[in-house]
Amino acid sequence: MSVNPSLMYALALHSLAKEEGQLKELKDILLDFCAQLDIHPRLKTLLATPNIKEDEKEKIIESVTTPYKSSLFTNGLKLIVKQHRILYFKDIVNEYVKLADESLRILHGFIYSKFPLSEKEVQSIEEAVTIRIGTTVKLENKEDPSILGGIKVVIGDQIFDGTLDNKLEQLKKQLRQRKVDSRNEN
Repeated sequence: MSVNPSLMYALALHSLAKEEGQLKELKDILLDFCAQLDIHPRLKTLLATPNIKEDEKEKIIESVTTPYKSSLFTNGLKLIVKQHRILYFKDIVNEYVKLADESLRILHGFIYSKFPLSEKEVQSIEEAVTIRIGTTVKLENKEDPSILGGIKVVIGDQIFDGTLDNKLEQLKKQLRQRKVDSRNEN
């Protein structure tokens, strides 16, 4: 059976962060550093280069991780670099985020709408759904041109359908039922 190496690193980081009560803090740091690697791809290349000695790479890591003030992150990054896994850093972060969100009881889902929603609109919907279901929700907006209007929120197997399409369908059902009821009365 093959084991996903990115998941193994994520599990180790998750376990340590959980023990130290740093799940969210480490998640935020990992996401930020991942974004920094996207902005500065030469850093990732530098850390992956076999021609640079390990102790020099450790000095580079020390300098780039200083602002984060997390020995867990710094030591984790050193291990990832030492074991030649820096090219998989984004995969490790993605796996960690899934694990951390599960531990932090954060659910992920989608908002389907005809047009893109603003960040403020998405945040407002996240807050409303969080209150309704009683756990934190993070939603990603997806455009669906087939929707006439309104939104549909999908979180796992839960669907909150506030689309115009759904409202029209409900109205049709009510009208059909009234028609059947009035025939039965006669």
